[in-house]
Amino acid sequence: MFEFLIGGIIGVFVAMIGFALILAFGSKIDLAIMTNVIIAFATVIATTIHFDFRKTQKKERVWEINKNVLLELALSLADVIEDLEKATDHYFDVDQGIQYETGSSYSHPAELYQDFSRKTFQLMNAYKPLMTRQLLKSFDDFQTSQDNIYNALDSAGLSTFEAYDHSLGHHKTLKKELDQFIKDVSGIEYV
Repeated sequence: MFEFLIGGIIGVFVAMIGFALILAFGSKIDLAIMTNVIIAFATVIATTIHFDFRKTQKKERVWEINKNVLLELALSLADVIEDLEKATDHYFDVDQGIQYETGSSYSHPAELYQDFSRKTFQLMNAYKPLMTRQLLKSFDDFQTSQDNIYNALDSAGLSTFEAYDHSLGHHKTLKKELDQFIKDVSGIEYV
């Protein structure tokens, strides 16, 4: 939009100078010249509309191709985050020794995480050409952070609560990045 505004300002400036030069050299402006100027102006406007339409159409095609995969991934990620919050709360209670007093219990839903992994794999492999570098980097960073958590849990003495807490933070960061990408691709600005 900013480029269009600058182009319009420059166009008006050039037109004013051209019009002034025509008048300065004593050329008469008759109906034929005015008709040509109006046709040229209408052509510029039609070309601008055409290019804007093509840009919008391309963005809409990308959204239509990615919509189902992105929304399913966002839903799966939200489910994983909800489960991680439950797990974090439970393992905090366990670390504090109050799980019996609070009635806290947790059962790891493996299918939830498998579904998220499958959808992430699908996005990173099948839909990779349609994603931005920033989103792909976010998923790569996420995977690296998850690997670091698993390694620290095994070797560095990271507690289960700390592992779930770190994992929850990384999942929430990924969710923000994914939500922003969905907003950008879908063209929704008001959410």
